[in-house]
Amino acid sequence: MISMDSLLKAAESYFKAPKGENNERLQKMFQEQPAFLELFGFLEEELDDLPTRVIILQLIMIFYHAISLQKIKVAKISYSDFLAAIAENIKMRDYYDDPDKDFDEETFKRLFESYPQKEILQYTNTALHVHYQNYITNEQEASRIFYAMKIFGEVVDQNIIE
Repeated sequence: MISMDSLLKAAESYFKAPKGENNERLQKMFQEQPAFLELFGFLEEELDDLPTRVIILQLIMIFYHAISLQKIKVAKISYSDFLAAIAENIKMRDYYDDPDKDFDEETFKRLFESYPQKEILQYTNTALHVHYQNYITNEQEASRIFYAMKIFGEVVDQNIIE
């Protein structure tokens, strides 16, 4: 499991990195996990708001760096793993896109109660309120970021090599 300590170290490293270092990390991340690039291509098609896409990419980079800081081994992730997680979480996305849509307690429990990477969600929530508050124009964009990060954490967790 990703620890909050490594997430905070990874975030500090990201935000204080010298010019060019984050670009190198991004290239390395995409080389190691090409499915992340495919996921980001999907998100570019799904999300109109540029700041939302940038925030998601930055958070993915921070989480991936936290994984490397902890020396957690992750198998090469298949893009189909992301598509399966997106399909499973579609009811949550529909709710975020239309708050009048029914999102029952049973669905909420299924999606969050046994979620293995709670630190990812906790850090995402904190980051949205602290680091990114000036870039988020509405609650719906924040919800989309949270949704994307939930899926990311789920898929990464399924591919951790113990």
